[in-house]
Amino acid sequence: MKLFSIIAIAAACSAFLACSIPTDVNICQVSYNGNGRSGGTVPTDPVEYTSSQIISILDNSGHLECPEYSFGGWNTSSDGSGTSYQPGDTLETALDDITLFAVWLPASLIISEVGDPLQSEGRFIELYNSTSASVNLSTYVLRLYINGSTEPSSSFTLPDINLPSGVTFVIARDSTFSGVYPEPEYKIPDIFSTITESNGDDAYELYDGSKTVDLYGVKGEDGTGKVWEFTDRVVQRNLSVILGTDQLDISEWIKGPEDSDLPASPGSRFSN
Repeated sequence: MKLFSIIAIAAACSAFLACSIPTDVNICQVSYNGNGRSGGTVPTDPVEYTSSQIISILDNSGHLECPEYSFGGWNTSSDGSGTSYQPGDTLETALDDITLFAVWLPASLIISEVGDPLQSEGRFIELYNSTSASVNLSTYVLRLYINGSTEPSSSFTLPDINLPSGVTFVIARDSTFSGVYPEPEYKIPDIFSTITESNGDDAYELYDGSKTVDLYGVKGEDGTGKVWEFTDRVVQRNLSVILGTDQLDISEWIKGPEDSDLPASPGSRFSN
């Protein structure tokens, strides 16, 4: 082969390779913003991504906190109007950098366990702070609706204490409670109140002075024979539930066997 032919072929190959190999690859990064957080650190993702890559959303590993709010995931907009993501969700990168803002949900309590066990001395209600911040209990009222009443039959204002994140608060009828659920296996009740005097067909409402924060049962409905009745048994909230509701969703609850004191876990959220 003549020399000029070899040179021509080499030049053609070089031109082809120059056209085939991208010289300007678009790089984007994913960053996280605490969005008003008062404590903790935002997660960092140091990876430089090309477009159309599938990435996994990071969790709140730095324990971000915001007073009176609970971490609720991430959103592409600081006001929550964009696309929402939970830790572990996937996202496809685009041409531009992506910023994910922390979502803050109003902090509140939930009703996590209600007991009308076979031994009535063991009646109790367990509340749980599922948020990432301390909650002052004094702004909450526990209401009992007896025999299908649409108005509270009795109310109990919770004491002026700060309940830390991830901690339970147990209300029992009186000191005879420990005869049914003794220490050290079970928590000493935090307070005694007759608000626990339900016979298992009455509704409980957690109220914050302006709205229903959480509910077990149905206000205005006698629970006898209903799916939510808890006569002579204990009902426990699924561990996956962290937000209250103003409408009962029975799928969020596990009902223990009838005519039994167990399974029950007042104070330990939960061990059945």
